[in-house]
Amino acid sequence: MSAVPSRATGRQQNSVSSESLRSTRRQFLKAVGIGGAAVGVGGLGIVSWRASNQGVFEAGQGAAYAAWQKWDRGTGPVSLVRAAILAANPHNTQPWRFAFSGSAVDLYADLGRNTGAMDPFRREQHIGLGCAVENLLIAAQAKGYDPRLTILPNPNNAALIAHVDLGSGPESKSELYQAIPERHTSRAPYDTSRALTQETLDALDSAVADITEATDRAADRGGSTGLCGRCPAEL
Repeated sequence: MSAVPSRATGRQQNSVSSESLRSTRRQFLKAVGIGGAAVGVGGLGIVSWRASNQGVFEAGQGAAYAAWQKWDRGTGPVSLVRAAILAANPHNTQPWRFAFSGSAVDLYADLGRNTGAMDPFRREQHIGLGCAVENLLIAAQAKGYDPRLTILPNPNNAALIAHVDLGSGPESKSELYQAIPERHTSRAPYDTSRALTQETLDALDSAVADITEATDRAADRGGSTGLCGRCPAEL
């Protein structure tokens, strides 16, 4: 199974002014034409989604933001993929592909989308893939599924990271589900003059407990083990 990717080449400029270099990182990347896109759907349902240069550097506008605007729409397994692709991932490599049927979703590592010497054992890549699995499981529960997770289900295919069977279950839209489209990278300076309140620390503890419980419950049903504990060396 393979996707049919289409990539858009960023606009090239012969020179970049010193004013552009002093502007924000995002504006600089736009000026030098760094961008790309790939959206593919294969005959057997495999999908990949990449950032697009059509508005990717314009805050909140353009085709690149469609994934955030439409993330909660629709039903069925494809709606879970919409949530999964908003996961945190290393250096925005988005190293995933998805295959789905009416009752299951498979997550594959896109082995060509890694950071090379920066991640020689693909540890960061697998962390990002684990985040995608987490989003998918949370979305599945919100959409009325009872997800059953199996990690690395095929020992002969190291790129197949996870298989999720989708049974019927009660709808459960948690705060974590509502937070999926709000996740973002912030490079703003820390306010070191204020300490975190105990209420905030307790809320973080509770959120982590919810994540652990959801993942463990799905993994136990699927008979799987931890994702990063079994990152195969051949990847």
